[in-house]
Amino acid sequence: MEINRIKDIEIKDIEILDFEKELSLELVINERNGANTQYTGKKYYCSFEDIEVKDGIMLVSAFGNGNTIDESIKAYCKRIGNKFLVQGSHTKNRIEIASPKLVHTRLLNK
Repeated sequence: MEINRIKDIEIKDIEILDFEKELSLELVINERNGANTQYTGKKYYCSFEDIEVKDGIMLVSAFGNGNTIDESIKAYCKRIGNKFLVQGSHTKNRIEIASPKLVHTRLLNK
């Protein structure tokens, strides 16, 4: 029997905008109009295009809500950081990505 040992390394927090660029992802930010804010109370929501999050054996959609663009991005970081992300889940080009802890420090002031 062969036992593979995985080296325990310290992974630093990664800025979500750098993560987006490195993996050629697209962070989509949407603005809700008045009627659509009644359920969340938040004006903006964001998510990566064509990315789902593994939750056990299921794939779920994830997004971040906020009153500003920056707040929605920070909320999204909390939802997808340290999770397995799946791109192209229903295609032959499916990719699984181990997401590090994501942060949003490069504020857009929006």
